Amino acid sequence: MGNPSPATISLTAAGSAYGVRRSFAYLARIIVGTTIVLVAVATGITAMLLAVPALRAVLIVISAAYILWLAYHIATAPLLAAHAVAKNAPSLFGGTLLEARHLPFGWQGARSVDR
Repeated sequence: MGNPSPATISLTAAGSAYGVRRSFAYLARIIVGTTIVLVAVATGITAMLLAVPALRAVLIVISAAYILWLAYHIATAPLLAAHAVAKNAPSLFGGTLLEARHLPFGWQGARSVDR
């Protein structure tokens, strides 16, 4: 999508830590994940989910809980110096999973372009 999303930031970090060549698989999976989000928006799945008032409330509660969970883990994360250097680059599955975990953000971004 071209914005400073978590995927873009994590790809920058992966490229810096592991090199461009080792991060290409991760990039490919981020592209796949973004494509899945855009197809979901284009086919109307988002509108269908948000059209059901009870489901909309559930999605809002789940989204808020996820944001709070992220904030807690960021606030309580150990210092970087406490971590050993990782030897493995991000996996193929990791890029798609990152996009799937941030679907609400992607849906909102794609919907704003659609209007």
